[in-house]
Amino acid sequence: MIKMRKLFTGFILCFMSFVALNAQNVIWTDSRDSDNTVAVADTTLDTNVFVPEGFEENVDSLLNSWQVHYYVKRRPKDNINENIQVSEAVYRDRLSRLPHIIEMPYNEVVGKCIDLYVNRRGRTVIEYALGLADFYFPMIEQILDENRLPLELKYLAIVESALNPTAVSRAGATGLWQFMLPTGKAYGLEINSLVDERRNPVKATYAACRYFKDMYDIYGDWNLVIAAYNCGALNVNKAIRRAGGKRDYWAIYNYLPRETRSYLPLFIAAS
Repeated sequence: MIKMRKLFTGFILCFMSFVALNAQNVIWTDSRDSDNTVAVADTTLDTNVFVPEGFEENVDSLLNSWQVHYYVKRRPKDNINENIQVSEAVYRDRLSRLPHIIEMPYNEVVGKCIDLYVNRRGRTVIEYALGLADFYFPMIEQILDENRLPLELKYLAIVESALNPTAVSRAGATGLWQFMLPTGKAYGLEINSLVDERRNPVKATYAACRYFKDMYDIYGDWNLVIAAYNCGALNVNKAIRRAGGKRDYWAIYNYLPRETRSYLPLFIAAS
């Protein structure tokens, strides 16, 4: 069994290496789709918002977690159904004053994502997630700093799981960072019938850092790294080809999978 596990791990690592090499080789190809038709640029942003499953699918387990009871201060019940109205100027000002390495522009899509977080649909989950941030963010920041990565990446854990280490999506993505089983194993997490280290916040954060580094070595752009975390390098490369080789998130926005288009805006909104 040990030999079989080593062989499986070796296979996964070889596959991930192939993906990385494929990404490097494909990025500079021309802007043709697989059917040999030239992609036409579309500068109108799709403003529909798609929220990752891990954020909304596990609300009950999040609200009943022991961390919530110790770290979250609940608001008065009479404010639950009130929508908060904030001007675009306030959002732009707050984003401009955030200390960050990763670019965080404001546009219509980002505005919709912020509204989703602060108003009725997402406010309860975000309220608890921000409380849990007092518990998880110091650990995540320490590991990001140890790996010399931008500390803003901690907000991806809010987008992915609302900081719920037991979150499980319908597709099987698990934990704080929502690793799928093959990816988790490829990045050193032990996953079997008895142990699932995707649920271990510390070990899963180290694994996420290794993934961030691998993607940054390919793209050299944090926005593309964030997109790749959601949909994978192959889909990002495909979007780059269709956008004529442009390596900017907003230039390839409409060529990304629909759920990935919301991913960076949700990250900016969470920040």
